[in-house]
Amino acid sequence: MIPDEHRDAIIAHIVKVHQSVGDYSKLFLQKLRRANFVTPKNYLDFINVYTKLLKEKDDYVLHQVCGEFNT
Repeated sequence: MIPDEHRDAIIAHIVKVHQSVGDYSKLFLQKLRRANFVTPKNYLDFINVYTKLLKEKDDYVLHQVCGEFNT
């Protein structure tokens, strides 16, 4: 579903989020004195939500294009 020309950028973004969450969790703890726990399931949820939104937007665009031709 992701075009090849965008695949590397999206993978890089997901990796950056994964790598930076530790730093942001430390800042969260320092500022708000609350711990933030992240599990592998959080990353799978992140990817699944991204995929779901991508599919919804793709369907929306296709509906808009097909709707224009049907009117």
